[in-house]
Amino acid sequence: MPREGTEGLPNEEVLARLRAAFPFVVVDQARGKAVVEKGIKRHERISPTVYEMAGAPKGSGVEHHRRHRERMQAGLVHATHVSFGDGADRPLDHTLLWPNDGFLFVAEESWELELIERCAKVLEYESHEI
Repeated sequence: MPREGTEGLPNEEVLARLRAAFPFVVVDQARGKAVVEKGIKRHERISPTVYEMAGAPKGSGVEHHRRHRERMQAGLVHATHVSFGDGADRPLDHTLLWPNDGFLFVAEESWELELIERCAKVLEYESHEI
């Protein structure tokens, strides 16, 4: 994620920095769009009260749900799937680049966490575990 108080880099800048830092980078906009479309469909099945259970003020779940859906739909056009790493044999492959916002990574192995930290350093971003 961009550091607090800073804005995310445009996708083109993120991709340029990744290409300069890692020998293996594959960009797939169709796959990125498919991931977001799938996320939108999953989101539609979530009850708005989930936001209230997660700490949103009581009665605001519908509004939070609507804003999240709108954000996902707005990102659909530019969302990009990116695989990167030191070689094609072990790329970080579960990566979605949101327009001007940051990355969403899924990491399960220690080597993946190391790639995420290297990526954050190259982009001057912060990484957060969820």
